[in-house]
Amino acid sequence: MAGMTEMNVDQALVIARELHMTGRLNEAVDVYQQILQRYPEHAEAWHLRGVAISQLGKPADGLQSIDRAIQLSPDAVQYQVNRAVVLAQLGRMDEAIGSLRKAIVRQGDVAETHYNLAQLLDRQGNLDESIAEYRRALELRSNYAQAWNGLGSALKKKGQIDDAIAAFRQATVLQPQYADAFNRLAKTLDEQDRVEESAAAYERAAQLQPQSPEAQGALGNIYHRAARFEDAITAFNAALSLRPGYSEVLYSIANVQKDQGKLDEAVATFDRAIAARTIYPEAQWNRALTLLLKGDFENGWRAYESRWTDQARLLPKPLWNGTNLDGKRILLRLEQGLGDIIQFIRYAPRVAERGGKVVVQCPQPLKRLLEGQCDIEMVVSFEEQLPDYDVHYPLLSLPALFGTTLQTIPNDVPYLLADATLAQTWADRVQGEPSGLKVGIAWAGNPEYVHDRQRTISPAALKPLAEVSNVRFYSLQKGPQLLGGQATAPIPMVDWADDLKDFADTAALITNLDLVIACDTAVAHLAGAMGRTVWTLLPYSPDWRWMLGRSDSAWYPTMRLFRQPRLGEWASVIEEVKTELRKQGAGGA
Repeated sequence: MAGMTEMNVDQALVIARELHMTGRLNEAVDVYQQILQRYPEHAEAWHLRGVAISQLGKPADGLQSIDRAIQLSPDAVQYQVNRAVVLAQLGRMDEAIGSLRKAIVRQGDVAETHYNLAQLLDRQGNLDESIAEYRRALELRSNYAQAWNGLGSALKKKGQIDDAIAAFRQATVLQPQYADAFNRLAKTLDEQDRVEESAAAYERAAQLQPQSPEAQGALGNIYHRAARFEDAITAFNAALSLRPGYSEVLYSIANVQKDQGKLDEAVATFDRAIAARTIYPEAQWNRALTLLLKGDFENGWRAYESRWTDQARLLPKPLWNGTNLDGKRILLRLEQGLGDIIQFIRYAPRVAERGGKVVVQCPQPLKRLLEGQCDIEMVVSFEEQLPDYDVHYPLLSLPALFGTTLQTIPNDVPYLLADATLAQTWADRVQGEPSGLKVGIAWAGNPEYVHDRQRTISPAALKPLAEVSNVRFYSLQKGPQLLGGQATAPIPMVDWADDLKDFADTAALITNLDLVIACDTAVAHLAGAMGRTVWTLLPYSPDWRWMLGRSDSAWYPTMRLFRQPRLGEWASVIEEVKTELRKQGAGGA
């Protein structure tokens, strides 16, 4: 373009813009540069050159070019808008926001500018201002689908979930081809446990993105959540056809196979996922759990050690090698949940048998319960300073160390007992209660646990148990799932939760009950460890320790297992419990 004239500069810009719009950025920059060589004060060429250079990953150079354009044409609002975009790329958010505010002052109210400002404020965490800007954009243009989508995201971050869902829905109505809005709607609905609605939104997102393996994978995951296992596998296979060796999808397929009870297939697919991605701790962990679930303890315990990687070496003292301790003090590192600790503390006496003085550091709710039990020399809470010790070992690695098989699980119970004085105190209270079968009940676990919503039972689902006469229920529930008093309970229930200060109190109350009914939580483990009669209610896809297809527990001889026949289906489990309660001498219509 050496012979460029005033007449053909516009043609050159047309060519450059076409190259720019089609993604041929380097060629576009060359043409912008040729224009500037002939017309060094051409503001629009400086502006577009800066945008293109920024898109090529050189935002600092791009900003210089846009600033030159603004010097030449200070009233060009779009220059300020694009300057803000580049400043945001550079992480200079305050300046970017200032640039957009200048554009609004000069330009007046334009929906797109308010939308761009809202996005930056959202990214900066100024949610109230962001929401106000999104709403201003929508006042100016009510059919602005992108602004509805952005508003939904900001409202979600503020915790205004119903309003966020409504905003996402409006975006999809206004723009039925808007895949991102469907994805955000689907994810939000999924997080609210509105699985069927979420599946419908993910289906639409996948239709709009038929070549996206991520979209097909997300659809597979929601089908898995909805227990539509075959549909999930179909969606995952579609993702694999688009991206062979997609490790996350292989991992998801293995989890579906595990939930289907196809444990050998699941292990093989976990192996494929791990082979496709060198470092994949989640797949290694779930592979270990699947081996344990199928009773392959020899391989399962070895694989279970993958949870540690190098963490076991973080403490300053040496890791125990399993040899005779000759009176040395050993710290058993208590890990994972309260139920895990109660289950595996049974191994502490075996450590003591090898000459060790056992020290444990545990969560405060377990301290009084564990003191003086299982040959433990000293119990300190996590809030207290550790005493001196010689070696350490993870509690849940002891089954591997001792070569535990399904046949050699140390399941002599009780190995935990209630304090005699506490038990008598609770006996005095329970004896003052009306006659009848005394049943402790716990329906919820720790909500922080990743799979809690699968194991936790809605209090309303317990309602059929009220039909059984001659039973008196005692709440063993603690934490955020408390009923808040008998007035809101679906079944008549004695609620002494405020007096259950820790698991020592819970154990003392259980000692004075005839039966404990609990979902898969620490209360069930405690009753089992105490050798009390306990009925544990399990989700369709249970934790590894309960295995599959059996009504008894290899770990707790006095425990009976009641299993969901389908994912999420508690009604039949409660009906079975109701029938069995009547057989215990209770009555009912």
